[in-house]
Amino acid sequence: MIGSNEWEPFFGGRGRHQGWAQRRGEWVSARRAETQFSVRLRRIARHIQDIIQGLFNPDDPTDPGWNQIQTALQQYEQMIEPWAVRTSARMLADVSRRDAASWHSFGQQINRALREEIATTPTEPALSQLQQSQVHLIRSLPRQAAQRIHQLSLEAVIGGRRWNEIAKDVLNQGNVSIAKANLIARTETSRAATSLLRARAEHVGSVGYIWRTARDKDVRRIHKALEGTFHRWSDPPIAGERGELAHPGQIYNCRCWPEVVLAEGDIARKSGKRPMNPAYLEALRKQGYTTGAVFEE
Repeated sequence: MIGSNEWEPFFGGRGRHQGWAQRRGEWVSARRAETQFSVRLRRIARHIQDIIQGLFNPDDPTDPGWNQIQTALQQYEQMIEPWAVRTSARMLADVSRRDAASWHSFGQQINRALREEIATTPTEPALSQLQQSQVHLIRSLPRQAAQRIHQLSLEAVIGGRRWNEIAKDVLNQGNVSIAKANLIARTETSRAATSLLRARAEHVGSVGYIWRTARDKDVRRIHKALEGTFHRWSDPPIAGERGELAHPGQIYNCRCWPEVVLAEGDIARKSGKRPMNPAYLEALRKQGYTTGAVFEE
């Protein structure tokens, strides 16, 4: 457990500066779309549970229900595709609306030219890619359940495990699917929020962000070390225990968020790139953020 004294550096120095609370509040708002998305995905998981329990006979290892379960789950995967498309679209629309609202709020503090650019961000490519990935993940719920049932059926035939253990695993597959549904909802909502924020930020010239965490005892050690550090959108840091590269919120169970570093307010272009605001960079350096060439264009 992380003691309060361990978090003390993050509530002063590099861990706090003007605007942090507002940016975090807007990010949390964008993440609220997770609630309804999770509810809908759990319905799929419960249907999987109903299929398994309705066809499986825990008292008879020779019952032909094994094949019926696999066939039913395979058919269910095909059947839910239109539903998955609509459900994903609904969640993405919710996240996009919340993200746009947060930029609109921020837009009150910046000039008209930058507000207009934010409003015209082409988010369709990001949304399309996110939806394709999410439909695949939703359909994977019955597919993975069918694969697991097949594996358990082989174990029942080959032997090596007691029948009551195998039967318990079969009946528990519905709970496994519910846990996976919650993980998909949490990770995909966060990933969508980061992707849309990045699209709008890069459109107005942001080259990167400051990594922010939830600042509680559940934050991973590797993410705690990233708190307050600057990273380019084009160069995500190592954020996973297995060396995965990811931006905040774009790796499993990540509750971190990116605090966008914007370009100059006048969005002047130099050699096709918008320069960073020197005064803002200097203020960050004085507050203890990473210094050096990482901040420069």
